[in-house]
Amino acid sequence: MTEQHWFHAPNILTKHLKEWKTIDEISETLRTDPLAGLKISELSLVERHELLIAEKTPLLPTTQSLRLAMAMVAMHRNSLRVRNPALAAGRRFVSETIEAAKSGFNFLKAPPAPGACLQIVKGITGTAKTVTVKHTLHNLIREQVIPHDDEPSSLIKSAVQLSWLFVGMSHDGSRGGLLSSILLAVDAKLGTTYATDLPKSYKSVERLSGAVIALLHSLYLGILVIDEIQLLNLVDAPQAELMQLFILSLVNSGIPVVLVGNPFGFSWLPRFSQNLTRGIERPQIMFHPAGAVGEPDDDEWDSIFAGINAYYLLEEPATEPAKLSALLKRRSGGIPRVALALWSSGQVEALTDGRCALEVDDIDCVYNSESFADVRLLSDGFANRDPTLLMRWRDTDIPVDFYAAAWGKPIGVEPPKPTSTSSVAVGNAKPAGAAKTPRSPRTRSAASALKAAQTREKTAQAAREKLSESLKSGDMRLDGIKQHSLASLDELMKEIEAKKGK
Repeated sequence: MTEQHWFHAPNILTKHLKEWKTIDEISETLRTDPLAGLKISELSLVERHELLIAEKTPLLPTTQSLRLAMAMVAMHRNSLRVRNPALAAGRRFVSETIEAAKSGFNFLKAPPAPGACLQIVKGITGTAKTVTVKHTLHNLIREQVIPHDDEPSSLIKSAVQLSWLFVGMSHDGSRGGLLSSILLAVDAKLGTTYATDLPKSYKSVERLSGAVIALLHSLYLGILVIDEIQLLNLVDAPQAELMQLFILSLVNSGIPVVLVGNPFGFSWLPRFSQNLTRGIERPQIMFHPAGAVGEPDDDEWDSIFAGINAYYLLEEPATEPAKLSALLKRRSGGIPRVALALWSSGQVEALTDGRCALEVDDIDCVYNSESFADVRLLSDGFANRDPTLLMRWRDTDIPVDFYAAAWGKPIGVEPPKPTSTSSVAVGNAKPAGAAKTPRSPRTRSAASALKAAQTREKTAQAAREKLSESLKSGDMRLDGIKQHSLASLDELMKEIEAKKGK
């Protein structure tokens, strides 16, 4: 009789998980409509206004969303298979890891443990990174706390499984701050007091780091998400290198980790890749504004707009939806969060004016308002593919040199701040990257869309990697980023001029 492969062995850690069979099934489950089941027609004006003002996270998955969701589901499930308590190897691995962590073992001096994996998710603010991660945790991985009672096959009398954990990076980049966040998150879900008890027994940060790693393994944590990775808290912070080493130790111990944040927050990773080979097995996922890379019309704005359009609370359908879609993309620069803000605020304008439907002018009214003044440069920079408009954020938030190279445009000086009544983009001028003609919504399945995107991605990824290589540096700290970016741009411009000469 053929022995069952460990991959399919009975496992109390995975038996509660939903078995996903197709990409379409994952896509449909990941799709989130906050208004589903709500009778819009029965809402009062005040209730509609409340929903438009409140936080909202609609999502119609794009191919990038699906890539990230599928990667997280795979990381989570595989790590639990590796630690299967019904198998002697799984029990031994968990037990030895807990003891090693408590004793202060340096996991970076050993090969990555089974199940060790790191997923990098980066992009500018508002591109749906965190929304996708949270929907994946809640909609696809689902239950966060799973109790286990009397499991003889796994030699377990009683245990609690913490399936996933989501925390924010400490604002000052300190290990103590991150460790406290992790322990407080665990306590909030399990009703425990680790945040106060562990520091009493493990008084140094180094010892507490090992204790936290041991705790997460004892809880069979399936995946840890650390959000808000930025230049200031993981590259330029006083304890940046110590924090980086702790994160890599955590991953190397066998806990799958997803790091989510700004592109500048990950400039340190290439220096450690030789110590964490498992971390480069999954391609980094980069979220861009719609139309920011590749051909202006070769984006997924249709899917983004369809998700935003579903969040509609007025009594009558919006007028001229095709024009609204094109205008919304242009005024938001293709940034999903900005587009959703314009869409919701436009409805508030119509609602307070006593109108029953959203109109094109409502979007422009919000776009030209005083409250939107600081965002106009950002939106217009991507809508017009003009890197000079993004210079304000060049060193901390937006990889301007990358986009400038991708767009083939030189970088000039930073423009003056716009006034409340002016707009960087001229009224009816058609900026580069704007939709040429309205297109009908996509009818392809998520599976076919992902397959079609793979071919485009291979070509686009090769080009991006070539550009990224020119932007890499051994130490990409604040001054280094400025100097290195300018040098890379000079080289790029020489190549462009040489091609033009030919």
